Amino acid sequence: MMQMSEQSLSVESNANGDAALPLSVVSNPNANALVVGKEFADVDTCRRTLKDTAIALHFEIRIVKSDRRVQNLHHQQASVGWVARSVEARIKDNPKYKPKEILQDIRDQHGIAVSYMQAWCGKERSMAALHGTYEEGFKLLPAYCELIRKTNPRSIASVLDRVHLKGKYIGTLLCAAAVDADDHLFPLAIAVVDVESDENWMWFVSELRKLLGVNTDSISRLTILSERTPGLVEAFETHFPNAFNGFCLRFVSENFRDTFKNSKLVNIFWSVAYALTTTEFESKISEMVQISEEVVPWLHYFNPQLWAVTYLEGVRYGHFMLNFTEILYIWALECHELPIVETMEHIRHQMASWFHQRLNVGMQLASILVPSAEKRISEAISDASCYKVLRANEVEFEIVSSERTNIVDVRIRICSCRRWQLYTRPQP
Repeated sequence: MMQMSEQSLSVESNANGDAALPLSVVSNPNANALVVGKEFADVDTCRRTLKDTAIALHFEIRIVKSDRRVQNLHHQQASVGWVARSVEARIKDNPKYKPKEILQDIRDQHGIAVSYMQAWCGKERSMAALHGTYEEGFKLLPAYCELIRKTNPRSIASVLDRVHLKGKYIGTLLCAAAVDADDHLFPLAIAVVDVESDENWMWFVSELRKLLGVNTDSISRLTILSERTPGLVEAFETHFPNAFNGFCLRFVSENFRDTFKNSKLVNIFWSVAYALTTTEFESKISEMVQISEEVVPWLHYFNPQLWAVTYLEGVRYGHFMLNFTEILYIWALECHELPIVETMEHIRHQMASWFHQRLNVGMQLASILVPSAEKRISEAISDASCYKVLRANEVEFEIVSSERTNIVDVRIRICSCRRWQLYTRPQP
């Protein structure tokens, strides 16, 4: 046990009751110097210096007598507050700093062990000091939305039922994205809700409809791809009654793979999905049924008219799946321990970086076409060198290759191979 006064430092034995003996303190040159008579600016500085010295020299401090000249400390040296102060700089750079990493770093740097709970609580305290608490974050949402509306005119930013969004890590991200002219993802809307429910999807889609406004009214028929949960289907039918609501092919393919767990069936599935004619489609379905008759009830549940190229009514411009949810999931993992406002800011910064990069690319374009369109045309011209073109009249042409012969009508934009109709652009 260590006792400190103005005159001396002494060690008092607990083992046999021997009298206190004078102690000479040898200061670690890498630690704060602690000498008799040293003065401190305030009590907190004194406490921190005592703790740091005790930890560095591996001894315990306990006050056996307190008076006006000696501060009474009734807590262990490696307290939650000390842990929080020790890891604050690291957490500022890396909010994903884990408690088990804190345990190891404290052991390596200070030669002591703290409990997992101390490390966890220390991190929580440090996070709160740096970023505020989760409860405070939800309280800031209305002001954050107002700031978005002011700095980004015509943006929709609102808060509903925030009373339910008050727990740590509570919240589900909902998102909607489109595809731009260069085949890049274009985020349209992001929302944080308490749970994924029919009610929340209805609200989200209604806000999405407000966002898109008259822009969707000018489209002959909007195509929406999703997982087609009952709540989503109802929401789209309510707010986008004229749109075609199909399955995202990624969702369908993953369900098929997980259901059958057969690589041969999965390979045939992709041939079914991209079949251009009903004859080709039915042929591949027959191959699948020969391997497993369970394919039949699966097809009843996942109606091919909602995902197969040859049957799908909606116009998809060659896009059958979007991976924005996967990207958003990665972004959310990077900041899921932060309060909600900082989480949304992290996602916003990531999207801003996207658009900045695309702006730089756009400023350097020398063609009237975007890079992806330029590439497709160049490839089509290269492939066409082996085709023979026979002109029937002003608008109809016969395209002959070693593999097939197709009839193209450039006026009504169709090809006998059906690629132009299904992909809404000429295909080589």
